[in-house]
Amino acid sequence: MSGASRRTLEEGVAEGVFLARTKSFTRRTRELPPNLQRTWDEHASRYVIEVERDLGHTTVAAGVRFDPVALFGRRAPLTIEIGSGTGEQIVAAAASHPERDYLAFEVWVPGIAKLISKAVSAGVGNIRVVEADAQLALPIVFDDAIADEVWTFFPDPWRKARHRKRR
Repeated sequence: MSGASRRTLEEGVAEGVFLARTKSFTRRTRELPPNLQRTWDEHASRYVIEVERDLGHTTVAAGVRFDPVALFGRRAPLTIEIGSGTGEQIVAAAASHPERDYLAFEVWVPGIAKLISKAVSAGVGNIRVVEADAQLALPIVFDDAIADEVWTFFPDPWRKARHRKRR
């Protein structure tokens, strides 16, 4: 692949000008082990919001819009979690506060599958997940001031050599 083509796929292009894309993560595997693949196949349609993509698996096309009432089937306070990982926090909150709705943005597919598994086990239906980079997706999918809370947690803040590429 040529350098220009590679930059097109990795950074995105606007009107023939290459735009640097800041990433707060390094894409890890999308492959699922058999147990998580079964969970995904059985329950993802209930929890995962499929979106039209721009360039790459973690992008959202410019025309995608979310209506929280349509996503959850009700009007309720909305909490957005950026980087939900395996879903421990968001599933616990959803179980404790069924009157609220929770939307997670996560780029790690095995983590999303684990979140779904936890949500199914907890019997919660007030969670939705988007496989997308929140930094790029939020300005596209929502109007301003749509969420009551936005969470960004950093549960693993200490330095580790293997995390250098993601920091």
